Amino acid sequence: EALKKFLANLEINSRNECDTVPYFICDLAPVSVASAFGGRVLPECSAITSSKIEEALAVKGETENGMFRTAFGRSIRLADGPRVGKAMGVGSCVAFAGTDDNALCYGRFAVKDDELTPVLRELRKGGINIVGIDSALLGESPRLVHVSYWGKGEALALAHTVNGALALTAHEREGDVQT
Repeated sequence: EALKKFLANLEINSRNECDTVPYFICDLAPVSVASAFGGRVLPECSAITSSKIEEALAVKGETENGMFRTAFGRSIRLADGPRVGKAMGVGSCVAFAGTDDNALCYGRFAVKDDELTPVLRELRKGGINIVGIDSALLGESPRLVHVSYWGKGEALALAHTVNGALALTAHEREGDVQT
C-alpha cells in the first residue's frame, strides 16, 4: 500500500526530490524504518504540530495527513554560467512524521565542502543519523554535497537539531515550500 502511494505521488509530483521523497519516506516509516532506529514504533497516523516545527526552524512549511515538510533554498552557479536556486531544486528539505513526542524526521542538506563537517557534527550531536553523502551536480560553484539523514525522537528536539545544522550553512530562510 505504501509503495502504491509513493508511485502515485511520484507521478503527480515529479517536480523535484524535496517535493516527493519526504512524504514517501514518512508513509513507510511506521512499517519499516521506525524499527531500524530502535525505541517505540511510530503510530500509524501522524499528528505533528506544524506550528511548533515552523517556530523551531524559523520557516513556514506544509502539512499533509499529519506530516510536516519544508524546504530551504540556496544559490549556486552552474559550470556553464547560469545561477540557479530553490526553484530549480537546489537546497535542502526536511519532513516529520509521527507525533510530537514520537517522531521521525528525514531530510537532505545541500552543503558546501567547508560546511560538511560542522553539519555532520551538529546532526550527530543531536542524535540524528547520517544515512548518505553524495554529489548530484558537476561543475557547480560552490560545489555542493548532499547529506541524507534520519532522526527519531521528540519532534521539537529533532527540529532544533536540524535548525542548528541549518544555521551552519548559507541556506535562504524564505520559508515557502518548494513548488
